[in-house]
Amino acid sequence: MKIRGGLTHIRNRAPFLGGSFAMWGGCFSTCDCLMIWLRQKDDPINACVAGFVTGGVLAARSGARNAFKNAVIGGGFLCLIEGVSVVLQAVMMKKQQMMMEQMQKMEMEKMRQAQQQNKNPWEIEFNESD
Repeated sequence: MKIRGGLTHIRNRAPFLGGSFAMWGGCFSTCDCLMIWLRQKDDPINACVAGFVTGGVLAARSGARNAFKNAVIGGGFLCLIEGVSVVLQAVMMKKQQMMMEQMQKMEMEKMRQAQQQNKNPWEIEFNESD
């Protein structure tokens, strides 16, 4: 019985939650695009400022103190997300660079072997036995 009541509550609240998310997304996107246009660059600072402004704008009806508190929470949350994104991107770039260097070494070794056997390293051989 509790599960049915919980599911009914979720079904009844879904439109309100979706509308709130749409308002947040629209306000954030507008602020983010405005920051890109003003600063003429796209970097994580734009998202942090857009999160700050969005939090403040959406809580403006509840007073200045509450709006500022929500603005700080929104900006902090978006800074956290952007920080994790920057760190993950740096780690992935390092891994990709290491893989590229390894592939280059393998290709150079193949070219050396082909040169030692007096073969053209750029010629494709379809009947290789190795």
